[in-house]
Amino acid sequence: MQIFDEFVSKRLLKEWGLPVIDEIMLDERADALEAAGHLTYPVVLKVCSRDVLHKTEHGGVVLGIADATSLTAEVKAMRMRFAGIPHALLIQRMAPSGVELILGARRDPVFGPVVMAGMGGVFAEVFRDTAIELAPLTTREALAMLRGLRGAALLQGYRGQSPVDLSTVAEALVGLGRFMASRPDILEIDVNPLIVYPHGALAVDALIRITDKASPRPRRRPAARRAAWQDCRNLGYDDELQRLFLLQTPQRLLCPGLLSGCLPQGA
Repeated sequence: MQIFDEFVSKRLLKEWGLPVIDEIMLDERADALEAAGHLTYPVVLKVCSRDVLHKTEHGGVVLGIADATSLTAEVKAMRMRFAGIPHALLIQRMAPSGVELILGARRDPVFGPVVMAGMGGVFAEVFRDTAIELAPLTTREALAMLRGLRGAALLQGYRGQSPVDLSTVAEALVGLGRFMASRPDILEIDVNPLIVYPHGALAVDALIRITDKASPRPRRRPAARRAAWQDCRNLGYDDELQRLFLLQTPQRLLCPGLLSGCLPQGA
């Protein structure tokens, strides 16, 4: 398995229509102040390495850097902190606050590519509020996923807040599904968070995992695949997938007995 770093992952996702945060990559020789000149303060500094997946826990994220002097000091400190690990640094525009979502995609061993959308932040950790659908999917199906979340009121306007741009999120899900369906080597995509606003959205962090051995495409015809998916959802199969997404568990079939009554012959 290979992991694309955050910068590469977001560049790939941008090609498929996902809105990503403005950022600059620094290698060891790049001048931070010159690079940051293309952005507006405050900025965020991140370590970018396939060997550091949980950046915040390892001191690899510094938020709200207000000026050039502070940026210079933080770049020096972070380069020293990760001196023994191959890495680059990312300077990002500081994203305004908004409603946080998580988007994802996995290659299910039975159904092939699926996409996930859920409420981010504490809602992801405590309430596990997510929805899963087969990929590729339509804009209508993506909107239904979002409106079916338990936290959908936060998206549609709550206590005087403006509704967020559901159309942009839906198109991001559609693009994510098309990307996943077109690349059988992709095992998993994580976009966390996607910050959504009344107009537009920004993917602030993302990772893509691929395999050297491409997964086989689903053998069922689309209609049969979708019918079997709905039957298995009724039996709770998508609950297992949601748990896999939220726990970041390597993909594996947890409940083969669950599937015996809902898959057509030859599936």
